Amino acid sequence: MKRGIITNREDNRESPHMQAKKPHNEVRTAPGPALIYRTIGGNLDMYFFPGPTPDEVTQQYLALIGRPFLPAYWGLGFQISRYGYKDLNELIDVTERNVAAGIPLDTTVADIDYMDRYKDFTTGEKSIHHLVS
Repeated sequence: MKRGIITNREDNRESPHMQAKKPHNEVRTAPGPALIYRTIGGNLDMYFFPGPTPDEVTQQYLALIGRPFLPAYWGLGFQISRYGYKDLNELIDVTERNVAAGIPLDTTVADIDYMDRYKDFTTGEKSIHHLVS
């Protein structure tokens, strides 16, 4: 588990740090510019990101953990999904009705009912197997 703390300094620069591999502990603020860490055991790994700007802190953090992957383009848009489409025609009708109503729509997803007895990578005889390439 990771925990992050951002402190603001008197010169208005931020001084973030992250604690990783958290042992059982508690963190409390103390009078003045101080934090008190109380740990029960284990290793306490702390990382400090000097910044000084939030953008630079983000870049320093990403340099430590790696950049996130980009999801598939189609996964970023508006999607609809439902269990129980009777056939491909019903799925197409639902999609066309949403588009005609002006509802933003990028992807229509069929649920597991297209499968042969719900087995992955299969299509049933009465399914919407026309979509599978």
